[in-house]
Amino acid sequence: HDVAGLRPRLEGLEAELGDAVARLQHLSGEGYCDDGVQVGDLVQLSADPQEVCDSFEALPYRWDDMMSSMCGGTYEVLSIDRELIGLPAPDVGGSGIWDFSPSVVA
Repeated sequence: HDVAGLRPRLEGLEAELGDAVARLQHLSGEGYCDDGVQVGDLVQLSADPQEVCDSFEALPYRWDDMMSSMCGGTYEVLSIDRELIGLPAPDVGGSGIWDFSPSVVA
């Protein structure tokens, strides 16, 4: 068997798979928001803690008092899932993601 000859074909299949995953994410709304925000974009969270807190009434998540320190800050979008925009949580490890309504992100 010519293993070396399989490498270009394998790389081509990987590229096709990556493109297909990106298309599925776009169609499902994952990684993309209706207002054009995409994963990796820099966005600003509303400077009004009350507005951000009130936005959680329509979300399946709860307000955390640590979120008030995030208000007015600029953050990289880490995830988008079902129209929720995931921003880095202000935790010590830096690995957490907190979801916010697009209505409080610009």
